[in-house]
Amino acid sequence: MTTELPLVELREACLEGPQGPLYRNVNLAVFEGQCVRVVGAAGQGKSLLLELLAGRHRLTSGARGYPAFEANFPDARLGIAPRFAIRLVGSAEQRKLSTSQVSFYQARWHTLWTEPLTVLEFLSPRRVIGIKPYEVMEVLPVRRDFDAERERTLDDLELHGLEERLVAQLSNGELRKLLLAAAHLSSPRLLLLDDPMGGLAESTRERLAAVLSRWKGEGQTIVYTSTHEGELPDLATRCFTVSDGRVTEHARLTVSYAVTATHQPITSGIPAIPPLIEAGETIIRGSNVQVRMSAKVLLEDVSWHVRKGEHWLITGPNGSGKTTLLALLLGDHPQSYACDIEVLGTRLGESTNLWERRRSVGYVAPELAWHYPREVTLRELVLSGFCGSIGNYGAASTSELETTQALLATFKLENLAERQLAILSEGTVRLGLLLRAIVHQPRLLLLDEPTQELAQSERNRFMAELDRLAVGGHTTLVLVTHHLDERPHCITHHLQLERGRAKHTGPLDLSGPERAT
Repeated sequence: MTTELPLVELREACLEGPQGPLYRNVNLAVFEGQCVRVVGAAGQGKSLLLELLAGRHRLTSGARGYPAFEANFPDARLGIAPRFAIRLVGSAEQRKLSTSQVSFYQARWHTLWTEPLTVLEFLSPRRVIGIKPYEVMEVLPVRRDFDAERERTLDDLELHGLEERLVAQLSNGELRKLLLAAAHLSSPRLLLLDDPMGGLAESTRERLAAVLSRWKGEGQTIVYTSTHEGELPDLATRCFTVSDGRVTEHARLTVSYAVTATHQPITSGIPAIPPLIEAGETIIRGSNVQVRMSAKVLLEDVSWHVRKGEHWLITGPNGSGKTTLLALLLGDHPQSYACDIEVLGTRLGESTNLWERRRSVGYVAPELAWHYPREVTLRELVLSGFCGSIGNYGAASTSELETTQALLATFKLENLAERQLAILSEGTVRLGLLLRAIVHQPRLLLLDEPTQELAQSERNRFMAELDRLAVGGHTTLVLVTHHLDERPHCITHHLQLERGRAKHTGPLDLSGPERAT
């Protein structure tokens, strides 16, 4: 039912942070039935704006209210969000859920879960609504057709078959879909989605776009952020840009959403690498790699050789084994020692150990972003790449400090170097983790969905940096991504996984059947 009163309203809202103003004189009202898109560069505060709408953070000045709820929830006029009426899904919620289920970032691969929660248990009525264990309610505020809608939602978001899987074992994309399912099943009046397509495979993004369109048609009010222009282009009825602490409404975007073959632009002066390079020394050798977790097959008979001069793209649906394969290479997976895998000419446990390997390997993944300590500064985060450690446990050399400073300056982050991760945007933290992965110019660079949370300008700049490293000939690149248009020019080969098996292995040819992911 449409109401003339806004569900949420910001009036001359201002918010101060430790380093100065974050928002100034924001005026924004969201009415029932609307679908609002929020865009802006990384670090401009898109996620923070959604948090303000959800009732988080005390305003420095101005007002926040929920006028449509005041008749039944008097505290709404004081800026207190009505319980059960608003749900926010984003990276912060994903990080919170992940850290509640595992005690350290590799724990997904172990049997050490703090709370062995399954997907079906997570989607129970009490958990979906957010009822505390000690609360007693005569009637749960859930929809009457909850069970039927849960079945439909599991099908909509491709979660059928995962009902008995532990939440801790889900991939990045599967975890995002689970949070979306829970948010929808709670039947919120206002659904806030922070980069809802983040970490999802292309086919899943297409499916989710149709699902969100249906939810919108059913009357769901949605406010969402996006980092890719081509995502959800027809969903929004209103658009806002966040920049320099201000929120500006503008006409509906009319842009071309054609997918280009590679990122544009690339730093001038970096030549494109020919599609095939004469084979050199072996960087990665995996023979008949198999990984099982209980009855679940994660990888099955995967054989894969990477030689110097080759740079590989790995694609596949969510849960197809991409992150598992990278975890084996890095030594994070407990079955790394059991598999027939050599990295940089050595096997773990024979002539090398984890720390020796990590000094030669750069790595970034969503799990690392979720579990990296938030009290360290951005500079300390990047410096930790020299040892491959989580945190710093020794004094950095002058050379390491100079290299770190130069890299931060290249990406225009030098002014944020001394700020703790806890007060930086999710996009800035992700960019810092990327710099951590390349600061020591590793011989092998493993990137798992590296551009998630980054704006287009940051994605372009980082892809150009990857090409610079590849041209130098020292670094071999392995890139996992769900966005085929976001790959550096240097990519020469392609490994496609499907249900744990290698569907395609060889030179890059995205015109063939392996194009779909």
